[in-house]
Amino acid sequence: MSPGIHVLYVDDDPDIRELSATVLERTSDEFDVTTAGSGREGLALLDDGLGVDCIVSDYQMLELDGLEFFDAVRDRDPDVPFLLVTGTRPSEIASEAIDAGVTDYLRKGAVTGTAQCTVLANRIEHAVEKRRLERARDEIDRQLERYRVLVENAADPMYTLDENGTVTMVNDAMVDWIGYDRDRLVGSAIETVLTDDTVECATDALRRMTEAETPAPACFEWTFEASDGRRRVSQTTVAPLRTGDGEFAGSAGVVRERT
Repeated sequence: MSPGIHVLYVDDDPDIRELSATVLERTSDEFDVTTAGSGREGLALLDDGLGVDCIVSDYQMLELDGLEFFDAVRDRDPDVPFLLVTGTRPSEIASEAIDAGVTDYLRKGAVTGTAQCTVLANRIEHAVEKRRLERARDEIDRQLERYRVLVENAADPMYTLDENGTVTMVNDAMVDWIGYDRDRLVGSAIETVLTDDTVECATDALRRMTEAETPAPACFEWTFEASDGRRRVSQTTVAPLRTGDGEFAGSAGVVRERT
């Protein structure tokens, strides 16, 4: 279910303000529009805890103009999409708006009719979707960093492979256990550090994991060949890695030496 889009629409002309809000909400069920008659009123709403996905503001207003309002908004929320509407030619304020960091801008005449409001609605949807994707990507990056720290500090040797069986990551424990430098391991096929009698088993396991609709973790007895020539017998647990769409993207292995 879509989370919807909550818009704060700020304009000191009550007719334009209410008409634009009404038409926007009719344009799509996604929109929930709150209006304010001035920049100060808009700031008061934000300070009272109003949560918004996007702000649309007139440029020429009493008290605070659109760019002054924008600066005050940025002090409160550094990345909420902010669209500036101007009654003058956009080119006349384009440089100032871009330098300030406004998300987008358009002429006021383009937002006072049904067809024109569709243009505004599209701009809002695009800006909000971009912000949500950026936030989702930032969250993924944070999760990956937490995972990386966890893996790097794990006591057991660990590695990850891409969908072709190429090593993409090894932790310090794996480097110490196998004896090869990280640069030697990353980018190489996992088979290069397995004994000949293990390669067939490993290749078959990875192939079956690739072909399975719902691959599950599995344990294998694999023998690795360390840099000093020693054969190191292990119980290796291999788990599939998936994309956000559920597609197979590789595997992760945890190695425990058998004594």
